[in-house]
Amino acid sequence: MSGDVAVEEREVAATPIAATRRRVAWDELASQIGVMFDAIYAVKPPRPPGAHNVIVYRELDDHGALVECGVVTDASFTGAGAIERSALPAGRALVTVHRGRYGGIPATHDALAAWARAHGRVTSGVRWEIYGDWSDDPAQLETTLFQLLR
Repeated sequence: MSGDVAVEEREVAATPIAATRRRVAWDELASQIGVMFDAIYAVKPPRPPGAHNVIVYRELDDHGALVECGVVTDASFTGAGAIERSALPAGRALVTVHRGRYGGIPATHDALAAWARAHGRVTSGVRWEIYGDWSDDPAQLETTLFQLLR
């Protein structure tokens, strides 16, 4: 699959997000994401036009990651209960778009990492996803994947 991803290397700016954060095991990720987004939706942080859902993965290892599930917000949001102000990472990143069902996202991240290795880039271990607009048609789903470089 590594030959199938179109990769762009670009500078990305920190973007404010309202997020809930917890350490999640890989085998529990699918069930925990729903719970975490439910907590975000209950708070209803301010969202600028065109804002999307995001997931940030930090401190990745073989067992899981520190996961932030959230939404892009504006500068006025300072936090509410368990929902904290955070930010999408800033710096040089590799970027690609995953099209299709969300279950295929890990394979696209793997392909992005393989592209990095093949092109002499070193990733930092921090990665994130920005989800496009929802569609009942899986062929219409687009998720932008980022991997921060060192």
